[in-house]
Amino acid sequence: MPYIPNEIKADLIKNLTPQNPGELNFLITHLLQRYLNVKGLSYSVICEISGALGNANDEFYARVARPYEEEKMKSNGDVYETNFVHGPQHDN
Repeated sequence: MPYIPNEIKADLIKNLTPQNPGELNFLITHLLQRYLNVKGLSYSVICEISGALGNANDEFYARVARPYEEEKMKSNGDVYETNFVHGPQHDN
């Protein structure tokens, strides 16, 4: 967990404008804590938060990271020399 200086925390919370990964991590953690304070700590709430984080991550990867990686693969070349879609090939 990044420990953000106190003088930066209030501005981050007010303006939601992280400038680096540590500040982004802080804001996400702050939001999770607020949710926990409202809902209370329970297994169900832990599952809700874990599910929301996982779904947000999956959506981010599908909508942002994957298209970026596809474009870079086209422009810079693939790192895999073999297509593994059909599974391993065995010599008999």
